[in-house]
Amino acid sequence: MGRWCFKKFITIKEFIMEKLFIIGNGFDLAHGLKTSYLEFKNFVYQQICKSQVNVELDEIPEIKNVFFNDFEIPTSITGNHGEELYNDQEVAEKYFELISLMVKDKRKWIDFENSLARIGNIEFELNSFYDAEGDLDYSQTAAYVEDFSETLKNFYQYATNSLFSGWINTISKSEEYERLLPVKESVLNSKEVALYLTFNYTMVLEDKYGIKEEDIIHIHGSIRTREYLVGHNVEEEVEEDFNPFSLNSYIASCVEAVRKPVKERLESNAMKNFLERISDVTEIYFIGFNLEEKESPDKLYFQRIFKILPNVKVFIDELI
Repeated sequence: MGRWCFKKFITIKEFIMEKLFIIGNGFDLAHGLKTSYLEFKNFVYQQICKSQVNVELDEIPEIKNVFFNDFEIPTSITGNHGEELYNDQEVAEKYFELISLMVKDKRKWIDFENSLARIGNIEFELNSFYDAEGDLDYSQTAAYVEDFSETLKNFYQYATNSLFSGWINTISKSEEYERLLPVKESVLNSKEVALYLTFNYTMVLEDKYGIKEEDIIHIHGSIRTREYLVGHNVEEEVEEDFNPFSLNSYIASCVEAVRKPVKERLESNAMKNFLERISDVTEIYFIGFNLEEKESPDKLYFQRIFKILPNVKVFIDELI
């Protein structure tokens, strides 16, 4: 009887998750993977040059030396299923130009993401339309401005998903990934009693540490889901009066389009289920994060977790 009770206790214990590992980009970098922002920018530049030779990260040309100053949105065609299709090289060229105009000399992912809020500060050359009498045709001009902002928004979303998908695929098929060995024994030894919240798009936890998929949530998507959430979480002042003839009124929708949907993610079924499972967690391990970055777009996730676990023990391994 005592022996049976002991077995029952072990069975129950297996389902109690005592640890939560929160994994950031420093984790992948510590494994030798080229997942920094500058590596991504270099990848985009390579798509323009069609070169397989890596440019030194500090030698990627400045935007003014490569492209025209006036930003123009690439044209698209409609595919068989109603989707918008672009020329890949033109997408890379214009995306590189767009992020260079917004980001400027930034080297970290957090700087890149927060700089996306500056899309509303870019100067665009717009057409104005006039009637037969030479007066401004307000309705036609408003329709043009609205269409321009919608086209810009759609292009950015298409380009981001397309280029991130290509970049992560390249990393996952690289020699570095094939040779990769686990470097964090704490992760490896805790996999039976731990949950994992990862901000990375790679599958290192699954492929190299043998962590079960049901114990991991890729909060910003992964190569497997082909979803890549990138964006800012900067609160901007919204104009009180909407002006249908002002680009600024419409460009606000573009600023929202490049916002990382953190609040929406927190309310998703997957995240709600995950947060319910952490109720027994007594230890949190941050690996690969710089928690001193107070302007991180992801801080709302941490606030929610600590609200659920106010007395949890915290261990930090930045790996950066």
